[in-house]
Amino acid sequence: MRLRVWFVALLGGIMLSAGWLGNAPGITWARPMLAEDCISYNPATLTIVNEGASGWLLTDGSSRLQMFASQSDAQLGLQVARLYTQQCFIGRGNTRPDRSRYIFVYWKGSSGLSGTLPTNDCIPYERASLSIANEGADGWVLTSSTSRIKMFDTQADAQAGLDLLRNYDRVCYIGRGTSKIMTYLYADVLLVIPVEPLLPVMPVEPVLPPAVAIPPEDCIPYNPASLSIIDQGANGWLLTDGAMAMRLFDTQADAQLGLRVAQAHTQQCFIGRSNARPERSRYIWEYWQGDSGLGIVLPDNDCLSHNPATLSVVDQGASGWLVTDGTSAIKLFDTQGDALLAQSIMAGYDQNCYIGRGNARPDRYAYIMSYLRQSVMLGPPPVMPAGEDCLAYDPFALTLSDQGALGWILTDGTSNMLLLDDLPDAQLAANVAMAHTQQCFVGRGNTRPDRYAYIFEYWKGDSGLGLEPPLDDCLTYNPANLTLADGGANGWFVLDGTHSILLMDTQADADAARQAMLAHTMICYIGRDNTRPDRSRYVHTYLRDTPAPSALPTPVPTPTPMLPPCTSAPPPRMIVNHIGRVTFSTGEPVRVRTGPGTGNPILTLLPEGTIFYVTGGPICGEPYWWWSVQTSTGIIGWMAEGVVGNYFIEPFGP
Repeated sequence: MRLRVWFVALLGGIMLSAGWLGNAPGITWARPMLAEDCISYNPATLTIVNEGASGWLLTDGSSRLQMFASQSDAQLGLQVARLYTQQCFIGRGNTRPDRSRYIFVYWKGSSGLSGTLPTNDCIPYERASLSIANEGADGWVLTSSTSRIKMFDTQADAQAGLDLLRNYDRVCYIGRGTSKIMTYLYADVLLVIPVEPLLPVMPVEPVLPPAVAIPPEDCIPYNPASLSIIDQGANGWLLTDGAMAMRLFDTQADAQLGLRVAQAHTQQCFIGRSNARPERSRYIWEYWQGDSGLGIVLPDNDCLSHNPATLSVVDQGASGWLVTDGTSAIKLFDTQGDALLAQSIMAGYDQNCYIGRGNARPDRYAYIMSYLRQSVMLGPPPVMPAGEDCLAYDPFALTLSDQGALGWILTDGTSNMLLLDDLPDAQLAANVAMAHTQQCFVGRGNTRPDRYAYIFEYWKGDSGLGLEPPLDDCLTYNPANLTLADGGANGWFVLDGTHSILLMDTQADADAARQAMLAHTMICYIGRDNTRPDRSRYVHTYLRDTPAPSALPTPVPTPTPMLPPCTSAPPPRMIVNHIGRVTFSTGEPVRVRTGPGTGNPILTLLPEGTIFYVTGGPICGEPYWWWSVQTSTGIIGWMAEGVVGNYFIEPFGP
């Protein structure tokens, strides 16, 4: 296998935008050519059109770029052309009878789109062996040591062809054996040949002109708890908060990743939305900010690293302004002010990440989501509130939300409270949360790479529901024996005698955790058996007291209730004066009605995972058992329990 090494240079007007290098080689000239004869086109509008007996046409809607003899050749030609922005020619001015034989076609200008150049029909050559020879009336031939490559009409055309091919290693073809042949060039090794600078060397520190207008941030706040994705058919998948359309995605998989990013933030921000360029969407940059409080780990599926310390803004003339870190081209902007604002924002991160760059839609940029990520925590830690760091919530408003591969989210409808590995962990977390009214933390301001391993969670406030947090995965400790120990670079330990219970970032964090633990005798865990790469994010803790032996419940057989028959309904399971939950079954919400029967008006709809309080029942109203309930919003009504094989609601709690 030949080693492919790419050295990218921003020379000769070649620019790689949006941080996407792809596999389309740029061109770095070894020596000046004649004035190039090129036609620009929009790669996003390329299509192939069946013209019957004439063949298949590659077009951008305004120019006829290339004819092919077959549809398969046309598809390969489209694959090549979409990687570029210009079709160029040498020799179009010749007037020979067999004029097309003396025209050489090549392609240039990186489109930034993903893809590869096909190499199934290429002729390799050694760059150093290229030469041109006068063949009299037949014209001038460009040859290598092994093959005749191309005929040209004049010596000037042949010399231009020689200068061009010295930057590549292969001439490739589509459609050889037919009368409609497409040519393009391929570089195994793209070398940058040094040239004499035409201008004096500029100082290392760029001097920007004064009074550059930097626009204010353009951000739209949203509620991360209300986010969802909706199938839009041929238009793709829509990310929305229920009030506005936020982002389109090509596939459901892309949309799920986008939902994960959005749930980690509270604002969607843009730079460049006011630009009026023909390729307007290419000059709009999107980023996200504001911590949702859930602490979701941002995906790193498609991220490009940059050095925040070397970011700069480079004038690209009519093409706009480029943000680069000196090694990679990151993003192109319409104005210098837009680029400077983006530079200041990117300086707080070390990765630019993307979702959907592989999409092949005509309006491709509208289906690409971008966001910033830091591989390690940068800058100062967030400022945490003085005293205890606690968030109040309504236990009646708690719901669980299935996030697919991401796991399960516990939310109160306003804040995303916990991220759990699976449904059993999520149910256990909901049981703990229902017994309290405040979720508290120690150590959320730490900046360690494994940040979540150094955050201690505990819960406060009696919900009044008469619930006790479950005894699941718990360790008993003696509050009088709690001490602190310095673990050096590892942080500070909270010890019960010689047994380590917690590891915290600082002595202050360790002491705050010890103070919270003094009021209890047990520390319990949720999710310690998860095997995710970011395992510590899915491990949660809570405190409780060791029950006295006399307080341990004695199993008592549950008597079978004496109820009149309800022949079409499954056996009733709900418990009066207890918590219930809408089951995860069909994806449909459950109706709350004014009375026990389908003929009664609907008061509200409760989505899957919604928690409610059972106040009475059951009453048989064929084909359901009906239960009187109260919702978190204070609505009192009746809910059907389910049908045989599918319970709509279920008991929920310890």
